[in-house]
Amino acid sequence: MGDLDLLPCPFCGGEASTRYIRDGREAWCRGCGAAGPPKYHGPANIAFAENRAIAAWNRRTPEPEKDGNNG
Repeated sequence: MGDLDLLPCPFCGGEASTRYIRDGREAWCRGCGAAGPPKYHGPANIAFAENRAIAAWNRRTPEPEKDGNNG
């Protein structure tokens, strides 16, 4: 339904999917069950909520650079 592709799970590398939650959508991992933040929609805007859920799931924190001070 969404226009964006889901990245694999950042925790286990498993396949991610989206699912309906009350009044919204969330992305989650079919392997370990990790879930992204829920995104809510109005009565007729499910695709918008799905795209927001996918974008939130795909957002990754950059790994810190390793040097003598931080590991």
